[in-house]
Amino acid sequence: MPTDKFGNKLTWKQFMARWKEGIQKVTPFQQIKVSMIGFVIVFVGIVWGLVVTFLTHIWWLFVILIGSGFIASMQFLAILQKYVILSALEKQMKGGSYENAFPKQIA
Repeated sequence: MPTDKFGNKLTWKQFMARWKEGIQKVTPFQQIKVSMIGFVIVFVGIVWGLVVTFLTHIWWLFVILIGSGFIASMQFLAILQKYVILSALEKQMKGGSYENAFPKQIA
């Protein structure tokens, strides 16, 4: 049975309602930060897979992992660009000037 942060027992309906409310309050900046952390885990998995497949001589899987590493790198670059833009927008919203908010060149 789920409980809240004070230890009170919740019904599944109450738990799901609170979970839905919390998910809807997640900001795009928070989503980007979580995605960047997730990509670190993906990269570790790809590198570990490359090492294991190289040592076990499973070449077809090694080639697939190299391709997936390239695709993951491009996705990470896109998320990094979004992070830079959103962090500049947050800086601007907190009182910074427009000229100083955006870098001249993004990644």
